[in-house]
Amino acid sequence: MRSSQIAYQFAVFILLSGCAQHYTPKISLGESPDTIPLRVELRSLKDSPEPKEPGQAYGVVADDVKASEPGELSGPITQAILNDFRENFVFQQIDSHVENPDAILTGTINAFYERYRPKGWTQVPGGKSLAKLMDVETYTGTTEVDLDLTLRKPNGTRIGTYHGHAAKTDEFVPNKQNRPGDRLNWAFSKAIQEIRQALLNDANVKQYAKQASSRREGRQEQRQ
Repeated sequence: MRSSQIAYQFAVFILLSGCAQHYTPKISLGESPDTIPLRVELRSLKDSPEPKEPGQAYGVVADDVKASEPGELSGPITQAILNDFRENFVFQQIDSHVENPDAILTGTINAFYERYRPKGWTQVPGGKSLAKLMDVETYTGTTEVDLDLTLRKPNGTRIGTYHGHAAKTDEFVPNKQNRPGDRLNWAFSKAIQEIRQALLNDANVKQYAKQASSRREGRQEQRQ
């Protein structure tokens, strides 16, 4: 009897675990208006070394989403940035490994979260029924993304640091247009848009890119 109860509890646990969604960082931006003529190696972003406040959110905090452990999203965040920069031609070349790169791009994740939760009054008896009857916003979403990307020469000399930040809090009815993670990806895209623009506007980047291009052309002439 006891073994059958344990088997039942395990089956329920597996079923509930399977229902949990997994958040995937995604950037939705268009093609860069200009391409920076640099061959760049992107290193994995790191979480900020600053002490975290007790209870500080990380990733998507929602009932039906699998919780992310601190540091767990650094890889997927880095991959999303790599995909965006590569597919939208931000740099001449960018990858996680580049032989003899012109520059190294590193980054720090200062904040990256979305809280997706029902309003308190919807949890009282009859609250959800009343909400449907009144057709009112029953959920609150709070999201923030704060990132720093630093571009360095191969010898470690800093070319520049570029900051991206986006945040908002709103109320909504949960549906296909308001899914957990959508607000976080919106903020992620906005932050990266700021960083991309800062890179394109930086005179230091433009000057260094010209120097790097000249060095590459010189090496090619020597090989010939």
